[in-house]
Amino acid sequence: MEIREIAAQAVNALVSPIDLSKVRESESTLARAVERLRSGEVEGRDRLSIRMGAIRHELSRLRETHANLRIEQAQKTIAQTVQSTAGAIQGELTEMRRLAEAVAEGGMSEDQVQDVQLMLETRAARIDELAAQARFSGQELLTGETVRFTTDAITEEGFEVVYSEMDSTALGLGALDVVNQSSETAIGLVEQAAETVAAAETAVASEIEDLDVRLGERVSELQERFGEMRSRELLGAPAETRWRAGDSADSAISAGDLRTALSSIQLDAEVVASVLR
Repeated sequence: MEIREIAAQAVNALVSPIDLSKVRESESTLARAVERLRSGEVEGRDRLSIRMGAIRHELSRLRETHANLRIEQAQKTIAQTVQSTAGAIQGELTEMRRLAEAVAEGGMSEDQVQDVQLMLETRAARIDELAAQARFSGQELLTGETVRFTTDAITEEGFEVVYSEMDSTALGLGALDVVNQSSETAIGLVEQAAETVAAAETAVASEIEDLDVRLGERVSELQERFGEMRSRELLGAPAETRWRAGDSADSAISAGDLRTALSSIQLDAEVVASVLR
């Protein structure tokens, strides 16, 4: 199989999310390939064996860095979801304050005040909907409890997040009643809820900034390791020469073992394509 076809298959494998179990299988495949070389099963491969071992080591490091990058990208998406939800809830609270202040201005009949109370309850119900819709990978985020996301079903490795509850009950809006309480009390309840949400927005904005920094560092780390491989001539050699030791009988390894191993690692398209170029 031509090396360009191998590269194409490897890049196509990047579409699905990273599967660390497949990564381990790929590393095992490479280990077996190297063992075949070292055992003498395939002759004349000393130089190839050394180079494959180095590449296996570097790909393992790249895979680990790339996996961490994906986790941090997921964490940023989660934080942005919480931030967006908090903003939407803040919008509902702004309207609730406006309604409570309208009652405080006076001049409303009892029926009108009852109508305002119904509108406040509708807004509170909308806040509950917004809080429940803040999800990632099917799990609610605004629970006030630790939420765990698994990245490896076999080892159960993953990461955890904790975000405060933001439904109407947690925000104290269940006690809001412009019919039977003073307008000042009603306005105070809404303002307190708004302050709670604003504090959560500030915290998550800081978290996103930190994640942006870490993501930048992770990308730089990938680029640095990529550069190290190039500088040691592990990448960029023309055609298949870097896999070869001058023996025309070595095509079985490159077309079989290496295709399976490298495509399963599911690194960035640029990384895989460059390894196979």
